[in-house]
Amino acid sequence: QIGQSEFSGTGQERYEAMQNLRSDLSDAMNYDDARVFATEFIFWERFGFIREELVKNLGIALGVMATIVFLLLYSAPVVFSVVMAIGATVLDVFGLAYFWGVQINFVVTIF
Repeated sequence: QIGQSEFSGTGQERYEAMQNLRSDLSDAMNYDDARVFATEFIFWERFGFIREELVKNLGIALGVMATIVFLLLYSAPVVFSVVMAIGATVLDVFGLAYFWGVQINFVVTIF
């Protein structure tokens, strides 16, 4: 039995290991009710969809900010430069997180 503290892989590797266990069980048994479960899987499940949710939320946030800036300024060149500055700031934060080695998790996506 391998616990979360013994498994030293990244979040994506943990998620893939959990999915591999589930697919191996479904291949080995013909029961619809058979499940692979461990307490750690509650925390590993999030790594399967966190990146897609982050990209979707960032896109929505940038779209809302662009709309608000356009409604307040109403000048296309100024709106374009402000939206590009906001996008560059978000890109800068993620570039810094990448070089720091920060894993994308729920805490990072909140901040």
